[in-house]
Amino acid sequence: QGFKDSRVQFNGQWTQPFASHYTLSAGGHISKEYDYLSLGLNGGLKHYLNQKNTALNVGLSFSADAMEPEGGNPHGLARMATPGTATFDTDYDSSRADSSDNKTIIDAVLGLTQVINTHTIMQFNYGLSLSDGYLNDPFKVLSVIDDTPGINYGGNAQDAGGASIYLYEARPDSRMKHTFYWQTKHALENGDVMDGAYRFMVDDWGITSHTFDFRYRWQLGDAYLEPHLRYYMQSEADFYKRYLTASEYDSGNSRLKEATSDYRLGELDGMTVGLKFGHKLDNDHELNMRVEYYLQSNSGDKGFGLLKNQDLYP
Repeated sequence: QGFKDSRVQFNGQWTQPFASHYTLSAGGHISKEYDYLSLGLNGGLKHYLNQKNTALNVGLSFSADAMEPEGGNPHGLARMATPGTATFDTDYDSSRADSSDNKTIIDAVLGLTQVINTHTIMQFNYGLSLSDGYLNDPFKVLSVIDDTPGINYGGNAQDAGGASIYLYEARPDSRMKHTFYWQTKHALENGDVMDGAYRFMVDDWGITSHTFDFRYRWQLGDAYLEPHLRYYMQSEADFYKRYLTASEYDSGNSRLKEATSDYRLGELDGMTVGLKFGHKLDNDHELNMRVEYYLQSNSGDKGFGLLKNQDLYP
Protein backbone atom coordinates (compact mmCIF):
# COMPACT_ATOMS: atom_id res chain seq x y z
CA GLN A 1 0.00 0.00 0.00
CA GLY A 2 1.18 3.51 -0.79
CA PHE A 3 0.15 7.01 0.15
CA LYS A 4 0.12 10.08 -2.02
CA ASP A 5 -1.53 13.46 -1.67
CA SER A 6 -1.21 16.90 -3.18
CA ARG A 7 -2.42 20.29 -2.08
CA VAL A 8 -2.94 23.59 -3.85
CA GLN A 9 -3.68 26.70 -1.81
CA PHE A 10 -4.26 30.37 -2.60
CA ASN A 11 -4.56 33.19 -0.07
CA GLY A 12 -5.28 36.84 -0.76
CA GLN A 13 -5.59 39.81 1.58
CA TRP A 14 -6.31 43.49 0.94
CA THR A 15 -5.87 46.30 3.49
CA GLN A 16 -6.90 49.90 2.89
CA PRO A 17 -6.84 52.94 5.19
CA PHE A 18 -9.80 55.25 4.73
CA ALA A 19 -10.95 58.48 6.34
CA SER A 20 -8.32 59.42 8.91
CA HIS A 21 -8.95 56.91 11.68
CA TYR A 22 -10.04 53.69 10.00
CA THR A 23 -8.46 50.72 8.28
CA LEU A 24 -10.45 48.14 6.36
CA SER A 25 -9.23 44.67 5.39
CA ALA A 26 -10.74 41.81 3.41
CA GLY A 27 -9.46 38.51 2.14
CA GLY A 28 -10.13 34.95 1.21
CA HIS A 29 -8.59 31.55 0.70
CA ILE A 30 -9.09 28.38 -1.30
CA SER A 31 -7.35 25.11 -0.51
CA LYS A 32 -7.79 21.84 -2.42
CA GLU A 33 -6.48 18.40 -1.62
CA TYR A 34 -7.41 15.06 -3.13
CA ASP A 35 -10.12 14.52 -0.52
CA TYR A 36 -10.63 17.96 1.05
CA LEU A 37 -11.81 21.37 -0.15
CA SER A 38 -11.80 24.55 1.95
CA LEU A 39 -13.20 27.94 0.94
CA GLY A 40 -13.06 30.99 3.18
CA LEU A 41 -13.70 34.73 3.40
CA ASN A 42 -12.68 37.23 6.06
CA GLY A 43 -13.05 40.92 6.82
CA GLY A 44 -11.95 43.34 9.49
CA LEU A 45 -12.31 46.94 10.59
CA LYS A 46 -9.89 48.88 12.81
CA HIS A 47 -10.66 52.26 14.37
CA TYR A 48 -7.99 54.56 15.83
CA LEU A 49 -8.75 57.12 18.51
CA ASN A 50 -7.08 59.02 21.34
CA GLN A 51 -4.47 60.41 18.92
CA LYS A 52 -4.01 56.87 17.60
CA ASN A 53 -2.83 55.63 20.98
CA THR A 54 -5.90 53.38 21.09
CA ALA A 55 -7.05 50.96 18.40
CA LEU A 56 -10.32 49.04 18.36
CA ASN A 57 -10.74 46.23 15.89
CA VAL A 58 -13.38 43.72 14.88
CA GLY A 59 -12.90 40.78 12.54
CA LEU A 60 -15.10 38.10 11.07
CA SER A 61 -14.26 35.04 8.98
CA PHE A 62 -16.30 32.28 7.40
CA SER A 63 -15.03 28.93 6.11
CA ALA A 64 -16.92 26.17 4.31
CA ASP A 65 -15.15 22.80 4.05
CA ALA A 66 -16.05 19.62 2.17
CA MET A 67 -14.54 16.22 3.03
CA GLU A 68 -14.49 13.36 0.53
CA PRO A 69 -12.28 10.57 1.90
CA GLU A 70 -11.82 7.51 -0.28
CA GLY A 71 -14.82 5.26 0.22
CA GLY A 72 -16.89 7.88 2.03
CA ASN A 73 -17.07 9.24 5.56
CA PRO A 74 -17.46 6.54 8.25
CA HIS A 75 -20.35 6.49 10.67
CA GLY A 76 -19.38 7.50 14.20
CA LEU A 77 -18.50 4.44 16.34
CA ALA A 78 -19.04 2.09 13.39
CA ARG A 79 -16.77 -0.93 13.36
CA MET A 80 -13.85 -0.93 10.95
CA ALA A 81 -14.20 -3.75 8.42
CA THR A 82 -11.65 -6.55 8.82
CA PRO A 83 -9.50 -7.04 5.67
CA GLY A 84 -9.44 -10.52 4.22
CA THR A 85 -12.82 -11.64 5.52
CA ALA A 86 -15.58 -12.93 3.24
CA THR A 87 -17.91 -10.12 4.35
CA PHE A 88 -15.36 -7.31 4.01
CA ASP A 89 -17.17 -5.45 1.21
CA THR A 90 -20.53 -5.60 2.96
CA ASP A 91 -19.04 -4.62 6.32
CA TYR A 92 -17.12 -1.75 4.74
CA ASP A 93 -20.18 -0.33 2.97
CA SER A 94 -22.30 -0.55 6.12
CA SER A 95 -19.67 1.42 8.08
CA ARG A 96 -19.77 4.34 5.64
CA ALA A 97 -22.16 7.23 5.24
CA ASP A 98 -22.30 9.62 2.28
CA SER A 99 -19.30 9.93 -0.01
CA SER A 100 -18.83 13.54 1.16
CA ASP A 101 -19.81 15.72 4.08
CA ASN A 102 -19.45 19.36 5.07
CA LYS A 103 -18.68 21.65 7.94
CA THR A 104 -18.75 25.40 8.44
CA ILE A 105 -16.64 27.51 10.77
CA ILE A 106 -17.40 31.10 11.80
CA ASP A 107 -14.77 33.04 13.74
CA ALA A 108 -15.20 36.49 15.26
CA VAL A 109 -12.70 38.60 17.18
CA LEU A 110 -12.94 41.84 19.15
CA GLY A 111 -9.70 43.56 20.06
CA LEU A 112 -8.26 46.54 21.88
CA THR A 113 -4.69 47.78 21.54
CA GLN A 114 -3.53 50.52 23.90
CA VAL A 115 -0.30 52.51 24.11
CA ILE A 116 0.35 52.76 27.84
CA ASN A 117 3.37 55.07 27.66
CA THR A 118 6.46 55.62 25.53
CA HIS A 119 7.82 52.20 26.52
CA THR A 120 4.77 49.97 26.85
CA ILE A 121 1.98 48.74 24.59
CA MET A 122 -0.79 46.31 25.53
CA GLN A 123 -3.33 44.27 23.61
CA PHE A 124 -6.54 42.43 24.57
CA ASN A 125 -8.57 40.15 22.29
CA TYR A 126 -11.74 38.12 22.67
CA GLY A 127 -12.50 35.45 20.10
CA LEU A 128 -15.58 33.37 19.40
CA SER A 129 -15.53 30.33 17.13
CA LEU A 130 -18.57 28.32 15.99
CA SER A 131 -18.15 25.03 14.12
CA ASP A 132 -21.04 23.01 12.71
CA GLY A 133 -21.35 19.90 10.57
CA TYR A 134 -19.16 16.81 10.22
CA LEU A 135 -16.43 17.39 12.81
CA ASN A 136 -15.13 13.80 12.98
CA ASP A 137 -11.70 12.86 11.71
CA PRO A 138 -12.47 10.02 9.25
CA PHE A 139 -8.99 8.53 9.77
CA LYS A 140 -9.08 8.23 13.59
CA VAL A 141 -10.05 4.97 15.28
CA LEU A 142 -10.42 3.54 18.79
CA SER A 143 -9.34 0.12 20.04
CA VAL A 144 -11.89 -1.99 21.89
CA ILE A 145 -10.27 -3.65 24.93
CA ASP A 146 -11.35 -6.89 26.60
CA ASP A 147 -12.40 -6.12 30.18
CA THR A 148 -13.49 -9.66 31.06
CA PRO A 149 -11.16 -11.17 33.72
CA GLY A 150 -9.00 -13.85 32.16
CA ILE A 151 -5.92 -14.43 30.03
CA ASN A 152 -6.85 -11.61 27.58
CA TYR A 153 -7.82 -9.08 30.25
CA GLY A 154 -6.62 -5.71 28.93
CA GLY A 155 -5.92 -7.08 25.44
CA ASN A 156 -7.68 -6.32 22.16
CA ALA A 157 -11.28 -7.52 22.21
CA GLN A 158 -11.97 -10.02 19.43
CA ASP A 159 -15.04 -11.18 17.58
CA ALA A 160 -16.10 -14.81 17.09
CA GLY A 161 -13.67 -15.09 14.18
CA GLY A 162 -10.71 -13.93 16.26
CA ALA A 163 -10.42 -10.51 14.59
CA SER A 164 -9.62 -7.48 16.76
CA ILE A 165 -12.32 -4.83 16.99
CA TYR A 166 -11.64 -1.20 16.06
CA LEU A 167 -14.18 1.62 15.87
CA TYR A 168 -14.23 4.92 14.02
CA GLU A 169 -14.39 7.93 16.29
CA ALA A 170 -17.51 10.04 16.88
CA ARG A 171 -17.50 13.72 17.87
CA PRO A 172 -20.36 16.17 18.43
CA ASP A 173 -21.61 17.92 15.29
CA SER A 174 -21.08 21.40 16.75
CA ARG A 175 -18.49 23.22 18.81
CA MET A 176 -18.29 26.64 20.42
CA LYS A 177 -14.96 28.06 21.59
CA HIS A 178 -14.19 31.23 23.57
CA THR A 179 -10.67 32.64 23.68
CA PHE A 180 -9.22 35.48 25.74
CA TYR A 181 -5.81 36.85 24.84
CA TRP A 182 -3.55 39.40 26.53
CA GLN A 183 -0.12 40.62 25.38
CA THR A 184 2.25 43.29 26.68
CA LYS A 185 5.46 44.60 25.14
CA HIS A 186 7.79 46.77 27.20
CA ALA A 187 11.00 48.45 26.05
CA LEU A 188 13.68 48.94 28.68
CA GLU A 189 15.93 51.98 28.90
CA ASN A 190 18.91 50.00 27.56
CA GLY A 191 17.02 49.01 24.39
CA ASP A 192 16.05 45.49 25.45
CA VAL A 193 12.43 44.43 24.92
CA MET A 194 10.25 42.14 27.05
CA ASP A 195 7.27 40.49 25.35
CA GLY A 196 4.77 38.44 27.38
CA ALA A 197 1.42 36.92 26.42
CA TYR A 198 -1.29 34.71 27.92
CA ARG A 199 -4.16 32.94 26.17
CA PHE A 200 -7.12 31.16 27.75
CA MET A 201 -9.52 28.97 25.79
CA VAL A 202 -12.68 27.16 26.84
CA ASP A 203 -15.20 25.27 24.71
CA ASP A 204 -18.40 23.27 25.08
CA TRP A 205 -16.51 19.99 24.53
CA GLY A 206 -15.11 20.31 28.03
CA ILE A 207 -11.63 21.47 27.01
CA THR A 208 -9.85 24.35 28.71
CA SER A 209 -6.35 25.47 27.80
CA HIS A 210 -3.73 27.92 29.02
CA THR A 211 -0.85 29.26 26.95
CA PHE A 212 2.02 31.29 28.43
CA ASP A 213 4.47 32.87 25.99
CA PHE A 214 7.52 34.96 26.87
CA ARG A 215 10.34 36.50 24.82
CA TYR A 216 13.23 38.70 25.90
CA ARG A 217 15.22 40.57 23.27
CA TRP A 218 18.80 41.47 24.19
CA GLN A 219 20.07 44.28 22.04
CA LEU A 220 23.76 43.85 21.16
CA GLY A 221 24.56 46.85 19.01
CA ASP A 222 23.51 45.96 15.47
CA ALA A 223 22.63 42.44 16.58
CA TYR A 224 20.29 40.89 19.12
CA LEU A 225 19.54 37.61 20.89
CA GLU A 226 15.96 36.64 21.71
CA PRO A 227 15.28 33.65 23.99
CA HIS A 228 11.77 32.23 23.75
CA LEU A 229 9.80 30.19 26.28
CA ARG A 230 6.27 28.90 25.68
CA TYR A 231 4.20 26.59 27.87
CA TYR A 232 0.85 25.09 26.87
CA MET A 233 -1.51 22.95 28.91
CA GLN A 234 -5.01 21.67 28.22
CA SER A 235 -7.61 19.39 29.76
CA GLU A 236 -9.27 16.55 27.90
CA ALA A 237 -12.60 16.65 26.08
CA ASP A 238 -15.63 15.17 27.83
CA PHE A 239 -15.74 12.34 25.28
CA TYR A 240 -12.01 11.61 25.13
CA LYS A 241 -11.29 7.90 25.59
CA ARG A 242 -7.86 6.36 25.12
CA TYR A 243 -9.78 3.17 24.27
CA LEU A 244 -13.24 1.63 24.67
CA THR A 245 -13.88 -1.47 26.76
CA ALA A 246 -15.84 -4.43 25.45
CA SER A 247 -18.56 -3.58 28.00
CA GLU A 248 -18.89 -0.07 26.58
CA TYR A 249 -18.92 -1.48 23.05
CA ASP A 250 -21.60 -4.02 24.08
CA SER A 251 -21.38 -6.13 20.89
CA GLY A 252 -22.07 -3.16 18.65
CA ASN A 253 -24.67 -1.50 20.87
CA SER A 254 -22.31 1.09 22.26
CA ARG A 255 -23.37 2.78 25.46
CA LEU A 256 -21.55 5.89 24.28
CA LYS A 257 -22.71 8.32 21.63
CA GLU A 258 -19.36 10.11 21.26
CA ALA A 259 -15.76 9.02 21.74
CA THR A 260 -12.32 9.85 20.36
CA SER A 261 -8.78 8.75 21.13
CA ASP A 262 -7.22 11.67 19.24
CA TYR A 263 -4.41 12.84 21.55
CA ARG A 264 -5.01 16.43 20.42
CA LEU A 265 -8.30 16.30 22.36
CA GLY A 266 -6.77 14.64 25.42
CA GLU A 267 -4.96 16.05 28.42
CA LEU A 268 -1.57 17.31 27.29
CA ASP A 269 1.28 19.70 28.05
CA GLY A 270 3.62 21.30 25.55
CA MET A 271 6.89 23.14 26.16
CA THR A 272 8.79 25.21 23.59
CA VAL A 273 12.29 26.55 24.23
CA GLY A 274 13.96 28.61 21.54
CA LEU A 275 16.60 31.18 20.66
CA LYS A 276 16.66 33.68 17.82
CA PHE A 277 19.66 35.64 16.54
CA GLY A 278 19.35 38.68 14.31
CA HIS A 279 21.73 41.17 12.73
CA LYS A 280 20.84 44.45 11.02
CA LEU A 281 22.23 44.98 7.53
CA ASP A 282 22.29 48.01 5.28
CA ASN A 283 19.10 49.52 3.80
CA ASP A 284 16.91 48.29 6.67
CA HIS A 285 17.58 44.64 5.84
CA GLU A 286 18.01 42.03 8.52
CA LEU A 287 19.54 38.56 8.68
CA ASN A 288 18.12 36.28 11.37
CA MET A 289 17.98 32.65 12.32
CA ARG A 290 16.06 30.75 14.96
CA VAL A 291 16.17 27.32 16.58
CA GLU A 292 13.42 25.89 18.77
CA TYR A 293 12.84 22.64 20.64
CA TYR A 294 9.30 21.40 21.29
CA LEU A 295 8.37 18.65 23.75
CA GLN A 296 4.83 17.36 24.20
CA SER A 297 3.58 14.97 26.86
CA ASN A 298 0.16 13.39 27.19
CA SER A 299 -1.36 11.80 30.27
CA GLY A 300 -4.56 10.10 31.40
CA ASP A 301 -5.90 6.58 31.93
CA LYS A 302 -3.02 4.17 32.55
CA GLY A 303 -5.04 1.11 31.54
CA PHE A 304 -5.53 -2.31 33.16
CA GLY A 305 -4.36 -5.87 32.67
CA LEU A 306 -2.24 -6.31 29.53
CA LEU A 307 -2.54 -2.57 28.83
CA LYS A 308 -0.21 -1.85 31.72
CA ASN A 309 2.61 -3.32 29.63
CA GLN A 310 1.95 -0.84 26.83
CA ASP A 311 2.99 2.78 26.40
CA LEU A 312 -0.44 4.37 26.01
CA TYR A 313 0.99 7.85 25.46
CA PRO A 314 4.06 7.51 23.22
